[in-house]
Amino acid sequence: MRKGLFHIIEIVIITILTFVMITQISGIVPSGHGWEKSLLEMQGRDMLVSMDESGIDWSDRKEVTEAIGYGFNLTTLNCRLELLGAPKEQISVGCLCDGGAGCSDFCSWLEAMLEGRGTISINGMGFNFSVVETDVINNALHVTATNQLFAGQETFIPGYLSSGNGFVLVRDLTASDFTSYGSMLRSYFAADSGSPGSGDVSFDFDEMPQKYDYYMLPKYFSRIPNGTGDYYGMDHTFSAFSSDPVQKVAGPEGLILMRTNSGQPACIAKSPAWAGNGRAVWISGSAPTDDWDALVTSVILWASEQRRVLIESDMRQEAASVSIYTVPHDTSAADYMFMPMKAVLSLGYIYS
Repeated sequence: MRKGLFHIIEIVIITILTFVMITQISGIVPSGHGWEKSLLEMQGRDMLVSMDESGIDWSDRKEVTEAIGYGFNLTTLNCRLELLGAPKEQISVGCLCDGGAGCSDFCSWLEAMLEGRGTISINGMGFNFSVVETDVINNALHVTATNQLFAGQETFIPGYLSSGNGFVLVRDLTASDFTSYGSMLRSYFAADSGSPGSGDVSFDFDEMPQKYDYYMLPKYFSRIPNGTGDYYGMDHTFSAFSSDPVQKVAGPEGLILMRTNSGQPACIAKSPAWAGNGRAVWISGSAPTDDWDALVTSVILWASEQRRVLIESDMRQEAASVSIYTVPHDTSAADYMFMPMKAVLSLGYIYS
């Protein structure tokens, strides 16, 4: 009888120990959903790396889509693939106008200049501009440009910038401008308490650290056609910019991108511009010329949201997201420009 009792006790102890072990292990091993996400992340990252190392043309939507379709069963998976750092295919530009004659002339010139360029291609990625004259800033616009001092939109610009949009001011600034809008000018276009025109500019453009994304602005300029089938050199001097020639430089924290030979700033770009988002650019005024047109084009391109969606999807529930950094491979292409991009692949189950 004692043996039977001991045997029952042994069974109880073993059962308790087994239960404890199962409880501990179940707390360590992730659920099935965790394994699915890990598997998707691994497959997605392998897919991106394989595509990039094979030398895929990221500007070719058809080629990219076919590669993704070959690697994944798109009947059960939703996929979204976008390039961060690449220009959008259609850039919506609003010309903020107060209705005055000078502003209307500026908006007419801006629309004719940008849309007259047709399709511009950099690294095989074509993009176009669509310009509308407006008296209201809205988030459907990727960039807002004006030659007026905020045109009564002082309360709306911060929210517009914080949504990741761009703002471009093309205007010669005067002392009275700083009397009325000094705090805003310093907030959008200068560091800390500085202002356009203050600060020591001592860094050469060629030595500018690549960690700053604003270096793309003068690089865009050098790749935009000048109307004669050629491109502007990186050492281009804007002799018609003013009576004091302008050249490219990099200032403290990358704020001042161009200055005159006498040291006065001519173009200041700031990113982020407000609440950790957005891009703001100020350019001193000038009579329109070919190189001036190209500069304004590159400024607006830089200020626009740098995001191109290659594969769109109505991703109701994202299961995994992976990314890699890449640069265009074909350095021999006529329109090649060193343009770091981040390829982001998002995956989700259709029936989840």
